[in-house]
Amino acid sequence: ILGKMSETIVWSSTTSQLFEIDRTTKKSWVPLGKNNSTIAIVKDSEGTYKIVSKDGTTELCSTKIIPQLKFKQTTPKFNQWGDDVASTMYGAGFDKEETANELAKEIVNVIKLLTSPPVPEEEEERPKGKVAPKPAAKPKRDSSPVKQKEPQQVVGTVVDAPEVAAIKYENERLQAAMTTNTQNAEQWEEQLRQLTNVNTRLKTALQESAKNVVQWKKQLALWREENTRLKKLLKEKDDAVERSASNETQALTELQTRYQEASAEVEVLKQQVSVATAESQQEAEAKKNAEAEVADLKEELKKLRDERNTFERLVEDVRAWQTLHREKMEDLNSALATLLNPTGDEASC
Repeated sequence: ILGKMSETIVWSSTTSQLFEIDRTTKKSWVPLGKNNSTIAIVKDSEGTYKIVSKDGTTELCSTKIIPQLKFKQTTPKFNQWGDDVASTMYGAGFDKEETANELAKEIVNVIKLLTSPPVPEEEEERPKGKVAPKPAAKPKRDSSPVKQKEPQQVVGTVVDAPEVAAIKYENERLQAAMTTNTQNAEQWEEQLRQLTNVNTRLKTALQESAKNVVQWKKQLALWREENTRLKKLLKEKDDAVERSASNETQALTELQTRYQEASAEVEVLKQQVSVATAESQQEAEAKKNAEAEVADLKEELKKLRDERNTFERLVEDVRAWQTLHREKMEDLNSALATLLNPTGDEASC
C-alpha cells in the first residue's frame, strides 16, 4: 500500500470495497477495483496524511487529509469523504462495523491533530492517550495563530479552539446537518410515495389475478365437460364407422365373389364360343346366339365392375373420413390436455 519508502502506515484494512460517486448523476456509487481492496491512512516524511486505496499495484484514490476534509459515516459499515483535488467523492464499505468505526476514528484523530496547536518537542515523546495541558491563552488576539476552517464531519469530536470559533463551528455543523436531514427527509418522503404507489399497484394486480383465477377455474370446468362430451361423441362415431365399414366390407366381399363367378362363367362361355366357331356352318345360328349371350354377360360383368368400383370408392371415402376425424380428435385431445395441465403434466384421458 506504500507508494514511497518514506511513507508510514497509520491504519489499514484489506476487507473493504472502494466506491466513487457517479460524476454525471451525483446520485449513485460506482465500484472501483475488486472486492477486498486495501484502504489505508499513510503519513509521509513531510507530515502529510493521506487516505490511499490500491487494487494490487493500481492506485484507486489518494486523498490528502486536511482540516476542511468533508468526511461522514453515513451508515455503520459505510464511510464517505470528498476529494477537492480530484473533484469527486469516495466511499468505503466494510464487512464489519468495527472496521468502519476505526477508519472514522482515525480520520477524526488526524484532523484533530492537524487543527491542534503545535506540540513542544519535549511533549512529543509522551505515550499516546495522554493529552498535553492546554497552553495559557494570550491576552492579545492578534498574536494568536491564524484560525483554520473547522472540518465538516459527522463522526468524532470538535477540536480544541477558542470559544467563538467553537460556537461558529457548531452552528455551521448543525446547519449542515439540518440541510442534510431535510434533503434526506424529502428523499424518504419521495421513496415512501413511490413504495405506496408500488404497493397499491401490487394490491390491484393481486386482486385482478384472484379474479382471473376464479374465471380460469370456471373455464377449466367448462372445458372438462366439453372434453367429456366430445370423447363420448367420438366413441359413438367410431362405433358407427366401424359398423359401417364392416357392412361395406361384407358387401365388397360378396361383389368380389359374384365377380369371380361371373369371370368363371365368361371363361366357360369363351370356351363354348371357341368350340362353336369350329363347328360347321349349321351351328352358325347357335354361335350367334352364344355371342349374344356373351355380350349380355359382358354387359352384366361391366355393371358388376362398375358396382365394385363404386363400393371401393365408398370404402375409401369412409376410411379417409375415419382417418380425418381420428386426427382431429387427437389434436383436440392434445389441446384439451394442454389446457387442463398447463404445467406440462400428462393429461389423463
